[in-house]
Amino acid sequence: VTGTLTGNASAISLGSLTIASGGTYNATSGTTTITSESGAGYAANVDGTFTHNNGTLTITTPAHTYMSPITPYNLIINHSSANVRYTGAPDSTMTIANDLTITAGVFDPDDGNENLTVTGDVSVTGTLGASDVTSAMSFGSLTINSGGTYIATSGTTTITGVSNEAFCFTTTGTFTHNKGTVKFFTDSTSMEMWIQSNVTFYDLEIDTADNVRYQNTTVLGDLTVTDGSFLQYSDANTFTVHGNAFVEADGSLGASNQTGAVTYHGLITNKGTFSTGSGTNKFNGGVRNLGTFTSNDTFSIEGTGAILEGPLDDAAINVNLEPALQFGLDASGD
Repeated sequence: VTGTLTGNASAISLGSLTIASGGTYNATSGTTTITSESGAGYAANVDGTFTHNNGTLTITTPAHTYMSPITPYNLIINHSSANVRYTGAPDSTMTIANDLTITAGVFDPDDGNENLTVTGDVSVTGTLGASDVTSAMSFGSLTINSGGTYIATSGTTTITGVSNEAFCFTTTGTFTHNKGTVKFFTDSTSMEMWIQSNVTFYDLEIDTADNVRYQNTTVLGDLTVTDGSFLQYSDANTFTVHGNAFVEADGSLGASNQTGAVTYHGLITNKGTFSTGSGTNKFNGGVRNLGTFTSNDTFSIEGTGAILEGPLDDAAINVNLEPALQFGLDASGD
């Protein structure tokens, strides 16, 4: 396209799409389907103007192919032999204005350092990402379906929410954490986000103006609650952190009505609000309470040693350390 191509509401099928500088494609509000690629190896190569018109761009190219960082409304990748790579300068961002659906095939950044933002839902039945990706990923929600794989960036995957009081991180497929961080972030006070059962994160951060609720979740690295409340979805849900846990001044972690088992293998540092439930509580690295600690329950300390610092409300503490190991108290004896 060197002039202007207007799709209106038609169903449009192209072998490839090249928009030269000064050219414009006013996309159909229906579906534009790309079935092959140009001689340069691009399914879509845009130096001009691509106007999405709330339509859908579907790529069914059965090859390793490229697309320049245009802004489609909906993007669908749908061929088992497709490996679609979006290009761009380092730290540039490809934005999908609504939903990304990977029905089949692979979608990932070309050099691993191009960012991706999807303001709506991401649904993966093929593969999203690659092991060498370090760029920032931001999704409204993420659903990894059976047979699907999300190979997370080793940087940060941010979940921003789409609907209030809804699951926004769901997997019945494969989530490969890649030693990256998953961050739940919103400034909205009406965007409570839920995490489906049995997700294992590496590092996890909560930074919201509302609640984030989990079901039977494991964190292999560190947990940070920067802002907002992080608590269970149902009272019997369980939670395990293998690294350290940090609750900042505006953060809140836990709830008094939790009956499921909670285990923190590392040190809990609380500058905000921390609450225990009546279930099994194991705080094996101890607690540094510099904020508000609410408890009339029992927690135990097991393993190689721990720190207790600050007031711990009415908690009962059972200490069961391995022989010949030291147990440290702060200077006040607390």
